[in-house]
Amino acid sequence: MPGVTKKNATITSVSVGDVYGFVVGVDTHAASHSYAIVVARTGALVDEQTFPTKPAGLARACDWIARRTDGEVSGVLVSAEGTGSYGAPLAEELAKVGYRVEAPTPRRERGRGKTDVMDAVTAARGTLSMPVTRLRDRRGAGQSSQDQVALQVLTTSP
Repeated sequence: MPGVTKKNATITSVSVGDVYGFVVGVDTHAASHSYAIVVARTGALVDEQTFPTKPAGLARACDWIARRTDGEVSGVLVSAEGTGSYGAPLAEELAKVGYRVEAPTPRRERGRGKTDVMDAVTAARGTLSMPVTRLRDRRGAGQSSQDQVALQVLTTSP
C-alpha cells in the first residue's frame, strides 16, 4: 500500500492531531468535572484540574482552558463524556464560547486503577489519532430537536 502524501491525502486521513493544537478531555460527574489538557500532536499533558459543576465553576473551567491553550478557541477540541447528562451544562457553556465539543465513546480498561483525572486524560488522548471525519459532535438542545423534526419529515414522507 503506497504511503499517503500531501498530494493524494484524503480528508479521512487527517487526524485530530493534525488539525487541533490542544485536546481537552473531560470526565463528568454530578458535583464536579475533571479536565485534562493535552498537546494534540504529542499527547503530552499540559495541565489537569477539577472544577465544580455550578455555573461559577463552569465559567472558571472555560477561563482555565483558555489560559492553558493560548486562548485560540478554534485550535481546541473538547472531548467530553456525558454531554447528554452530567456534562450537558458544560457542553452548552463551551459551545457558547465557540469550542468544538466532541462526545467520545468511553473506553474503560478493566483491571487497572482509575481516577477521574485518568479518565479525562484518556478522553483527550483517545481522540488524537482519530480522523476528524469520525468525530461525534455532541448535539445541542436546539440542534437535536431540529434534527429530530427533519428526520421525522424524511421518514414519514411518501
